Amino acid sequence: MAPPAHAKPSVHPGTSVYATETFIFSVIVIIASLTVPLYMTGWISQKDEAVVKVVKVVSQATETLIAKSSILPTSAPTATQNFISATTVAAQAPTRTPAVPPYLHRLPNIFPYFSPILYTIFISLPKSVFLFIFNALYVPTAYTLSIVGKLLAPIWILLEVTFDLFILVPVKAIIWLFNLLYPVYVFVTVAAIVGALLGLVGAGIGKAGLRLVNPSGEQSTGDVGHMDARARAIKEREREWELEQERERNSKGKGRETGTIPTPTSMRSEARTNIKIEDDAPRRGRRVGFMDTS
Repeated sequence: MAPPAHAKPSVHPGTSVYATETFIFSVIVIIASLTVPLYMTGWISQKDEAVVKVVKVVSQATETLIAKSSILPTSAPTATQNFISATTVAAQAPTRTPAVPPYLHRLPNIFPYFSPILYTIFISLPKSVFLFIFNALYVPTAYTLSIVGKLLAPIWILLEVTFDLFILVPVKAIIWLFNLLYPVYVFVTVAAIVGALLGLVGAGIGKAGLRLVNPSGEQSTGDVGHMDARARAIKEREREWELEQERERNSKGKGRETGTIPTPTSMRSEARTNIKIEDDAPRRGRRVGFMDTS
Protein backbone atom coordinates (compact mmCIF):
# COMPACT_ATOMS: atom_id res chain seq x y z
CA MET A 1 0.00 0.00 0.00
CA ALA A 2 1.18 3.51 -0.78
CA PRO A 3 1.69 5.91 2.20
CA PRO A 4 -0.91 8.70 2.70
CA ALA A 5 -0.27 12.03 1.11
CA HIS A 6 -0.25 13.99 4.43
CA ALA A 7 2.36 11.67 6.01
CA LYS A 8 5.87 13.15 6.31
CA PRO A 9 8.86 11.04 5.32
CA SER A 10 10.81 9.91 8.34
CA VAL A 11 14.52 10.68 8.32
CA HIS A 12 16.73 8.46 10.40
CA PRO A 13 19.51 10.51 12.09
CA GLY A 14 22.06 7.69 11.88
CA THR A 15 21.65 7.28 8.14
CA SER A 16 22.01 11.02 7.54
CA VAL A 17 25.18 11.24 9.63
CA TYR A 18 26.71 8.24 7.84
CA ALA A 19 25.95 9.74 4.41
CA THR A 20 27.39 13.13 5.44
CA GLU A 21 30.63 11.61 6.74
CA THR A 22 31.03 9.57 3.57
CA PHE A 23 30.56 12.66 1.44
CA ILE A 24 33.08 14.65 3.50
CA PHE A 25 35.65 11.86 3.26
CA SER A 26 35.25 11.67 -0.52
CA VAL A 27 35.65 15.46 -0.82
CA ILE A 28 38.85 15.35 1.27
CA VAL A 29 40.25 12.59 -0.93
CA ILE A 30 39.47 14.59 -4.08
CA ILE A 31 41.14 17.69 -2.61
CA ALA A 32 44.26 15.69 -1.72
CA SER A 33 44.43 14.09 -5.16
CA LEU A 34 44.24 17.51 -6.83
CA THR A 35 46.44 19.47 -4.42
CA VAL A 36 49.45 17.15 -4.06
CA PRO A 37 50.24 16.81 -7.80
CA LEU A 38 49.76 20.53 -8.33
CA TYR A 39 52.03 21.29 -5.41
CA MET A 40 54.73 18.94 -6.69
CA THR A 41 54.46 20.37 -10.19
CA GLY A 42 54.71 23.92 -8.86
CA TRP A 43 57.75 23.02 -6.74
CA ILE A 44 59.52 21.58 -9.78
CA SER A 45 58.56 24.31 -12.23
CA GLN A 46 58.81 27.20 -9.71
CA LYS A 47 55.18 28.28 -10.01
CA ASP A 48 54.23 28.14 -6.34
CA GLU A 49 52.09 31.27 -6.33
CA ALA A 50 49.74 29.89 -8.97
CA VAL A 51 49.56 26.61 -7.05
CA VAL A 52 48.63 28.44 -3.83
CA LYS A 53 45.88 30.32 -5.65
CA VAL A 54 44.51 27.09 -7.10
CA VAL A 55 44.59 25.47 -3.66
CA LYS A 56 42.72 28.41 -2.13
CA VAL A 57 40.06 28.34 -4.83
CA VAL A 58 39.59 24.57 -4.43
CA SER A 59 39.43 24.94 -0.63
CA GLN A 60 36.80 27.66 -0.80
CA ALA A 61 34.67 25.65 -3.23
CA THR A 62 34.97 22.60 -0.99
CA GLU A 63 33.98 24.60 2.09
CA THR A 64 30.89 25.86 0.31
CA LEU A 65 29.89 22.32 -0.71
CA ILE A 66 30.53 20.98 2.79
CA ALA A 67 28.56 23.80 4.43
CA LYS A 68 25.57 23.09 2.18
CA SER A 69 25.63 19.30 2.57
CA SER A 70 26.47 19.02 6.28
CA ILE A 71 23.16 20.33 7.66
CA LEU A 72 21.67 17.67 9.90
CA PRO A 73 17.95 17.29 10.68
CA THR A 74 18.60 17.90 14.39
CA SER A 75 19.53 21.35 15.74
CA ALA A 76 22.22 20.07 18.10
CA PRO A 77 25.78 20.20 16.73
CA THR A 78 27.38 16.84 16.13
CA ALA A 79 30.92 15.55 15.81
CA THR A 80 30.65 15.81 12.05
CA GLN A 81 29.77 19.51 12.20
CA ASN A 82 32.65 20.13 14.58
CA PHE A 83 35.00 18.32 12.17
CA ILE A 84 33.72 20.44 9.26
CA SER A 85 34.27 23.69 11.16
CA ALA A 86 37.78 22.64 12.17
CA THR A 87 38.57 21.74 8.56
CA THR A 88 37.27 25.13 7.38
CA VAL A 89 39.38 27.02 9.90
CA ALA A 90 42.45 25.01 8.99
CA ALA A 91 41.91 25.66 5.30
CA GLN A 92 41.47 29.43 5.88
CA ALA A 93 44.53 29.76 8.11
CA PRO A 94 47.48 31.35 6.27
CA THR A 95 49.96 28.94 7.86
CA ARG A 96 48.43 25.95 6.02
CA THR A 97 49.43 27.26 2.61
CA PRO A 98 52.44 25.41 1.12
CA ALA A 99 55.51 27.50 1.64
CA VAL A 100 58.63 27.09 -0.48
CA PRO A 101 62.03 27.82 1.05
CA PRO A 102 63.67 30.97 -0.38
CA TYR A 103 66.83 29.19 -1.50
CA LEU A 104 64.83 26.95 -3.83
CA HIS A 105 63.87 30.00 -5.91
CA ARG A 106 67.54 30.75 -6.50
CA LEU A 107 68.48 27.21 -7.64
CA PRO A 108 68.24 26.70 -11.42
CA ASN A 109 65.99 23.98 -12.75
CA ILE A 110 68.35 21.79 -14.80
CA PHE A 111 65.83 19.07 -15.63
CA PRO A 112 64.52 20.72 -18.84
CA TYR A 113 68.14 21.07 -20.04
CA PHE A 114 69.40 17.70 -18.79
CA SER A 115 66.71 15.50 -20.39
CA PRO A 116 67.62 16.43 -24.01
CA ILE A 117 71.26 15.67 -23.22
CA LEU A 118 70.32 12.20 -21.95
CA TYR A 119 68.14 11.60 -24.99
CA THR A 120 70.96 12.64 -27.30
CA ILE A 121 73.59 10.50 -25.57
CA PHE A 122 71.62 7.29 -25.06
CA ILE A 123 69.14 7.29 -27.96
CA SER A 124 69.84 9.74 -30.75
CA LEU A 125 73.62 9.32 -31.00
CA PRO A 126 73.67 5.45 -31.01
CA LYS A 127 70.82 5.46 -33.52
CA SER A 128 72.69 7.82 -35.83
CA VAL A 129 75.90 5.78 -35.58
CA PHE A 130 74.04 2.55 -36.32
CA LEU A 131 72.26 4.04 -39.33
CA PHE A 132 75.52 5.45 -40.67
CA ILE A 133 77.34 2.11 -40.37
CA PHE A 134 74.38 0.20 -41.79
CA ASN A 135 74.05 2.48 -44.81
CA ALA A 136 77.81 2.51 -45.36
CA LEU A 137 77.94 -1.29 -45.47
CA TYR A 138 74.56 -2.29 -46.82
CA VAL A 139 74.08 0.06 -49.76
CA PRO A 140 77.37 -0.73 -51.60
CA THR A 141 77.02 -4.43 -50.85
CA ALA A 142 73.44 -4.50 -52.12
CA TYR A 143 74.33 -2.75 -55.37
CA THR A 144 77.37 -4.99 -55.92
CA LEU A 145 75.41 -8.17 -55.29
CA SER A 146 72.61 -7.04 -57.59
CA ILE A 147 75.08 -6.44 -60.43
CA VAL A 148 76.81 -9.79 -59.83
CA GLY A 149 73.44 -11.56 -59.70
CA LYS A 150 72.39 -10.08 -63.03
CA LEU A 151 75.69 -11.11 -64.63
CA LEU A 152 75.42 -14.66 -63.29
CA ALA A 153 71.71 -15.05 -64.04
CA PRO A 154 72.26 -17.41 -67.05
CA ILE A 155 74.46 -19.68 -64.94
CA TRP A 156 71.90 -19.81 -62.13
CA ILE A 157 69.11 -20.61 -64.58
CA LEU A 158 71.21 -23.37 -66.20
CA LEU A 159 71.99 -24.86 -62.81
CA GLU A 160 68.33 -24.79 -61.81
CA VAL A 161 67.28 -26.51 -65.03
CA THR A 162 70.03 -29.13 -64.63
CA PHE A 163 69.06 -29.78 -61.04
CA ASP A 164 65.39 -30.14 -61.92
CA LEU A 165 66.09 -32.39 -64.89
CA PHE A 166 68.75 -34.74 -63.51
CA ILE A 167 68.04 -34.78 -59.78
CA LEU A 168 64.56 -33.57 -58.93
CA VAL A 169 62.67 -35.38 -61.68
CA PRO A 170 64.40 -38.79 -61.10
CA VAL A 171 63.87 -38.51 -57.37
CA LYS A 172 60.19 -37.75 -57.89
CA ALA A 173 59.91 -40.70 -60.30
CA ILE A 174 61.58 -43.04 -57.79
CA ILE A 175 59.30 -41.85 -55.02
CA TRP A 176 56.25 -42.31 -57.25
CA LEU A 177 57.40 -45.83 -58.22
CA PHE A 178 58.09 -46.71 -54.61
CA ASN A 179 54.62 -45.52 -53.59
CA LEU A 180 53.16 -47.58 -56.42
CA LEU A 181 55.04 -50.77 -55.51
CA TYR A 182 54.78 -50.35 -51.77
CA PRO A 183 51.62 -52.52 -51.37
CA VAL A 184 53.19 -55.29 -53.48
CA TYR A 185 56.39 -55.08 -51.45
CA VAL A 186 54.46 -55.34 -48.19
CA PHE A 187 52.42 -58.30 -49.45
CA VAL A 188 55.46 -60.21 -50.75
CA THR A 189 57.46 -59.53 -47.60
CA VAL A 190 54.65 -60.68 -45.34
CA ALA A 191 54.13 -63.79 -47.49
CA ALA A 192 57.86 -64.61 -47.37
CA ILE A 193 57.98 -64.20 -43.60
CA VAL A 194 54.88 -66.35 -43.13
CA GLY A 195 56.29 -69.00 -45.50
CA ALA A 196 59.60 -69.08 -43.67
CA LEU A 197 57.83 -69.46 -40.33
CA LEU A 198 55.64 -72.25 -41.71
CA GLY A 199 58.73 -73.98 -43.16
CA LEU A 200 60.54 -73.83 -39.84
CA VAL A 201 57.47 -75.15 -38.04
CA GLY A 202 57.11 -77.97 -40.59
CA ALA A 203 60.79 -78.89 -40.33
CA GLY A 204 60.52 -78.96 -36.56
CA ILE A 205 57.43 -81.15 -36.73
CA GLY A 206 59.19 -83.51 -39.18
CA LYS A 207 62.27 -83.81 -36.97
CA ALA A 208 60.07 -84.45 -33.95
CA GLY A 209 58.21 -87.17 -35.87
CA LEU A 210 61.47 -88.84 -36.94
CA ARG A 211 62.68 -88.84 -33.35
CA LEU A 212 59.44 -90.47 -32.27
CA VAL A 213 59.73 -93.13 -34.99
CA ASN A 214 63.48 -93.79 -34.50
CA PRO A 215 64.39 -92.67 -30.98
CA SER A 216 67.88 -94.32 -31.04
CA GLY A 217 68.94 -92.21 -34.01
CA GLU A 218 70.53 -95.16 -35.90
CA GLN A 219 70.69 -95.01 -39.69
CA SER A 220 71.07 -97.81 -42.19
CA THR A 221 74.58 -97.61 -43.58
CA GLY A 222 74.10 -100.25 -46.26
CA ASP A 223 72.56 -97.90 -48.77
CA VAL A 224 75.26 -95.30 -48.14
CA GLY A 225 78.02 -97.84 -48.62
CA HIS A 226 76.32 -99.13 -51.75
CA MET A 227 76.15 -95.63 -53.22
CA ASP A 228 79.81 -95.01 -52.37
CA ALA A 229 80.82 -98.25 -54.10
CA ARG A 230 78.83 -97.32 -57.18
CA ALA A 231 80.43 -93.87 -57.32
CA ARG A 232 83.88 -95.41 -57.01
CA ALA A 233 83.11 -97.89 -59.79
CA ILE A 234 81.93 -95.08 -62.07
CA LYS A 235 85.09 -93.08 -61.39
CA GLU A 236 87.26 -96.14 -62.12
CA ARG A 237 85.43 -96.71 -65.43
CA GLU A 238 85.90 -93.08 -66.39
CA ARG A 239 89.57 -93.30 -65.55
CA GLU A 240 89.88 -96.46 -67.69
CA TRP A 241 88.11 -94.71 -70.56
CA GLU A 242 90.56 -91.79 -70.35
CA LEU A 243 93.50 -94.25 -70.39
CA GLU A 244 91.96 -96.04 -73.36
CA GLN A 245 91.64 -92.78 -75.25
CA GLU A 246 95.22 -91.92 -74.49
CA ARG A 247 96.35 -95.33 -75.80
CA GLU A 248 94.27 -94.78 -78.93
CA ARG A 249 95.95 -91.47 -79.58
CA ASN A 250 99.31 -93.09 -79.11
CA SER A 251 98.39 -95.96 -81.41
CA LYS A 252 97.20 -93.56 -84.10
CA GLY A 253 100.50 -91.86 -83.90
CA LYS A 254 102.23 -95.23 -84.47
CA GLY A 255 99.89 -96.27 -87.32
CA ARG A 256 97.91 -99.01 -85.57
CA GLU A 257 94.26 -99.71 -86.08
CA THR A 258 91.96 -99.97 -83.11
CA GLY A 259 88.30 -100.62 -82.55
CA THR A 260 85.64 -98.21 -81.33
CA ILE A 261 86.36 -96.31 -78.13
CA PRO A 262 83.54 -96.37 -75.61
CA THR A 263 82.02 -93.03 -74.56
CA PRO A 264 81.62 -91.89 -70.94
CA THR A 265 77.88 -92.55 -71.14
CA SER A 266 78.39 -96.12 -72.26
CA MET A 267 81.06 -96.57 -69.62
CA ARG A 268 78.71 -95.32 -66.92
CA SER A 269 75.88 -97.56 -68.07
CA GLU A 270 78.24 -100.55 -68.18
CA ALA A 271 79.50 -99.72 -64.69
CA ARG A 272 75.95 -99.52 -63.38
CA THR A 273 75.16 -102.88 -65.00
CA ASN A 274 78.22 -104.52 -63.46
CA ILE A 275 77.38 -103.08 -60.05
CA LYS A 276 73.84 -104.43 -60.29
CA ILE A 277 75.22 -107.85 -61.24
CA GLU A 278 77.62 -107.72 -58.32
CA ASP A 279 74.81 -106.68 -55.97
CA ASP A 280 72.50 -109.41 -57.21
CA ALA A 281 75.11 -112.19 -56.97
CA PRO A 282 75.00 -112.57 -53.15
CA ARG A 283 71.22 -112.56 -53.22
CA ARG A 284 71.18 -115.34 -55.82
CA GLY A 285 73.67 -117.33 -53.77
CA ARG A 286 71.48 -116.96 -50.73
CA ARG A 287 68.47 -118.12 -52.67
CA VAL A 288 70.38 -121.13 -54.06
CA GLY A 289 71.63 -122.08 -50.61
CA PHE A 290 68.16 -121.70 -49.17
CA MET A 291 66.75 -123.98 -51.86
CA ASP A 292 69.54 -126.56 -51.33
CA THR A 293 68.86 -126.72 -47.61
CA SER A 294 65.20 -127.09 -48.29
